Amino acid sequence: MIGQIVYIAVMVVAFGLTVAAVFSPGWADFKNSGGDVVNDLKDQKIPKGIFSFFCKMPGDSKNKSSTGNAEDQCKQWFDNLPGWEKAVVATMILALLSEIAAIAWTVLTCCACCCKQFLIYPLPLFAGLAAIFLAVAVGCYGSHNKNLFNDVFNKIESGTNPTDFSSDTELGYSFYLACVALGLTAADIIVGLLTVTLAKKCL
Repeated sequence: MIGQIVYIAVMVVAFGLTVAAVFSPGWADFKNSGGDVVNDLKDQKIPKGIFSFFCKMPGDSKNKSSTGNAEDQCKQWFDNLPGWEKAVVATMILALLSEIAAIAWTVLTCCACCCKQFLIYPLPLFAGLAAIFLAVAVGCYGSHNKNLFNDVFNKIESGTNPTDFSSDTELGYSFYLACVALGLTAADIIVGLLTVTLAKKCL
């Protein structure tokens, strides 16, 4: 029972961090940049998250025409996401689903009237799946992050010459939230295995 409590506590924290990572716009940041397009990035006219609905347009009420153009740019960018970034989105969603399944199954084992020793066997599996999906997302995004803004500018028809600016990308806080979630799910694999091992000895 103690193992299950520890397992679900760690998984709930990992789930919260994964949700924060998925639904926050801080996956990438930039430095040493110049040009008017970079000002649009700073104003969040071009999104830095992994979902299109985080393309927030500051000053919507002040300048509707510019807002419409920015919305078109965001839509075009997300419609043309490279395959690796689509993989990041997919694996992050799969990680969330795995964590939800882990939490729900642990609650079920705690509430079960019988056969608890057998019901806990999937716990390491759920944690392992979540860890694998998070590892793929983190690894894929981390390895391609340096080319992120070059891809954005190449796909936005804004009349901007790529030679007019330079930008070095950095990993943002959302990425590191996903990294912490990965560490917690990996730790939960060990917790799950220990829980299963102790349950076997109690049979």
